[in-house]
Amino acid sequence: MADLLIIGNGPAAISAAEAIREVDRERGITIVSSEPWPAYTPCFLSRYLSGEVPREALFMKGEGFYEELGIEFMPGKVVVSLDTSERRVRLSDGGAITYKGLLIAAGASAIVPSIEGVNGEGVYVFKTLSDVEALKQKTHGTETAVVVGAGYIGLEVAEALNLLGIRVVVVEKEPQPLARMLAPDMAEVIKEHLMKKGVALYTDESVQEVLRDRDGMPREIRLGGGKTIRADMMVVAAGVRPNIDFLKGSGIQTGKGVLVDATMRTSIEGVYAAGDIAEIEIGKERKINPIHLNAVKTGRVAGSNIVGAGRHLPAHLMDMNMLRLFDLFVFSAGTRGPEMAMKRDNGSICRIYYRDGAVTGIQMIGDVRRAGQYLWQIGKEYPFSSLKRLYEHIQRQ
Repeated sequence: MADLLIIGNGPAAISAAEAIREVDRERGITIVSSEPWPAYTPCFLSRYLSGEVPREALFMKGEGFYEELGIEFMPGKVVVSLDTSERRVRLSDGGAITYKGLLIAAGASAIVPSIEGVNGEGVYVFKTLSDVEALKQKTHGTETAVVVGAGYIGLEVAEALNLLGIRVVVVEKEPQPLARMLAPDMAEVIKEHLMKKGVALYTDESVQEVLRDRDGMPREIRLGGGKTIRADMMVVAAGVRPNIDFLKGSGIQTGKGVLVDATMRTSIEGVYAAGDIAEIEIGKERKINPIHLNAVKTGRVAGSNIVGAGRHLPAHLMDMNMLRLFDLFVFSAGTRGPEMAMKRDNGSICRIYYRDGAVTGIQMIGDVRRAGQYLWQIGKEYPFSSLKRLYEHIQRQ
């Protein structure tokens, strides 16, 4: 029997394990991971693909991490079902583990849209280290790749493939790249930047079919508008979906993710969830926030509470992303208010959104050195008009 069982081995799981050990050095911790690797950060996977960082730089902890924290680490074990009445999980290899306390930090998986011919060789997703290793093996000799999705993951993949000398075409169903991060006019700057670097971008478009040769390899990609693109491979970066399928019949309430409160507690006593899988309800608002910082913070809350520390997440974390795209930095945080102030300077753009005089969000391209200052103001009771010195270089519009 596992005393405390953690399903998952990503940032939320590791943060939870560390939080447990800050409170309790005695209780046993077992981490079950579907992946064969020790804990790694997903933040630099595209840099590993391009060859900019070595593989060893991905791993978050040293070789002795699990032993030092007294963790039984079980890699390559896929949890297929959960029986909360018996406090037991079943594994794909036929094994089972019983537990006293459970944290579900199983993360999310890449969404693959319904596309004719999508199943087969030459089509990849980009979510895990295993995904990247599979993709790396096929980049040599590839001339053209289509990337489905122009969110920040899709554009990072596009950059990495471009740096490997591959012609890249990005297909995005929205009318602009980075639709969740940037306003349309800001996104137009990114589109022009991509074009200058040799990356083609089709917006308001979708992939309808992967046309294959006699060997079953991609030959052309047919778009919804009828155009075909010669391509040797396709990478799908169309978003993620929480891994909740194994929870069917467990009694744990789910929506898009596992429903939890501000303490990360699920509908079943003694069971918590954190990270990309958690759909958190705070102040009658439910939210899944699949960013690294949210995984770390919710993991700490869940880990502390599973050993009785009594912590909670006081509010939803704001949407926030930082992207480096061909050495051009892009930063976005908060929400778009009805009013804004903007400054263009030497190729950089800074835009501040506000409502009733208070800052609600920021978007920056190029020089992002002031991002921390602006970020600090979001949600604070400081009206825009009282921050004249900080914003003196910004023109209100």
